[in-house]
Amino acid sequence: MGKIRILEPPTGAATPNRLRNDWLGIEVELATAGDFRKNPPINRSFVSSLATGDRVVLKETAAKALEEAGKKRAADFLREFPSGKYLFFPRHKCQYIP
Repeated sequence: MGKIRILEPPTGAATPNRLRNDWLGIEVELATAGDFRKNPPINRSFVSSLATGDRVVLKETAAKALEEAGKKRAADFLREFPSGKYLFFPRHKCQYIP
């Protein structure tokens, strides 16, 4: 199973400026086919992300990675933010790690 390392902070309006840099260097396991079977992610953002080659991770997996890196505020914010079960990272903002 692969993972990604975040190289650039997220830019979406959902992430407060004070927490954006907490993402730098965080390594997160990629979502698997099993994850997709358990929690089907079919919606417009997912389909769009597949078309652009974005990397997909489970929201909770990302929150755990932030927490393990000592970024509890960012992890708590992510868990409380009303969004789906998946996060999408553009390929140019992360590094794939096999």
